[in-house]
Amino acid sequence: MDQHECGVTVLFHNYFNDEYKIHGEMEAMAKPMSQLGNGEWKVTYVGVAEQDSLNPSLSSIQRFVARIERNPGFYVSLVMVPAYFINLLTIIALFMDIENVGEKISVGLTNIMAMTFILVILAADLPKTARILLLAIYVIVGLVIVMTSIFVVLLIPYFRKKWTSGHTDPRKSKIGKFWNNIEYILMLFSSSRI
Repeated sequence: MDQHECGVTVLFHNYFNDEYKIHGEMEAMAKPMSQLGNGEWKVTYVGVAEQDSLNPSLSSIQRFVARIERNPGFYVSLVMVPAYFINLLTIIALFMDIENVGEKISVGLTNIMAMTFILVILAADLPKTARILLLAIYVIVGLVIVMTSIFVVLLIPYFRKKWTSGHTDPRKSKIGKFWNNIEYILMLFSSSRI
């Protein structure tokens, strides 16, 4: 889970440690924890902690802490579910028995545009980190699967044309069986993966 801890440290540099004392106490909160936060974040902890200062001439340091946790429902409903259905429908459309390759390419390019739009949403909303987040990897893998499917769909008519020019039944030759198996495996893999 994506959790963050935000803290504010209070220390007075104007006084010596024998001239003041801060007591870290909190009153009961007006709202319960479940009502704090917004749709994207929920507050899991609010409190105060006293830390000893490393400088003996200063008093203890008071640290007010709030812990927040990201709600995954926002990203599941906005990214994962649409990406899943867009990819599933695209792969079904790509491997349907339609002879017009231009329509298949149009469907594939539309999917690439939609997935790129989802990646733009992710880039704007997710925090910038040194590693790629799992949600972005999910979308990128779906994009790679669709691009591979488009490539296979473009190759299938080429090989069918090559097989028919040799006057052999393409489904009975070794290469024909191989490509039919590849097409079948990709259809199964795509429908189970996406």
